[in-house]
Amino acid sequence: MFKFNALFAAVLAVSASQAFAASSEATIEQTGKNQLANVYQEGVGQTSEVYQTGFSYRNTATTQQSGQDNFSQVTQDGAWHDATVTQTGTEGQVTITQGN
Repeated sequence: MFKFNALFAAVLAVSASQAFAASSEATIEQTGKNQLANVYQEGVGQTSEVYQTGFSYRNTATTQQSGQDNFSQVTQDGAWHDATVTQTGTEGQVTITQGN
C-alpha cells in the first residue's frame, strides 16, 4: 500500500507542475544563418516571441521571464544584433525591433 501512495504522489506532483507551466508560450522563427534564440520562462501566463528573419546573420536574442502575464517580442532583421530581455513581476511588456 505504501508504494502505491508514494507513486501516486509522485505522478500527481509531476502532473501539477506540467499544468502550472502549461499556460506560458514561446514562439521562435528563424531564417538566415547562425541565429541564436534562448527563452527562459518561470511563472504563469508568460508570452515570448523571437523573430530572426529576412537576410539575417549572427543575431542573438535572450528572453528571461518570471512572474505572471509578461509579454516580450524581439524582431531582428539584418546582421550582428544582440538583444536581452529580463522581466520580473506582473504584466510587463517589452518590444525590441532591430534592423539594418
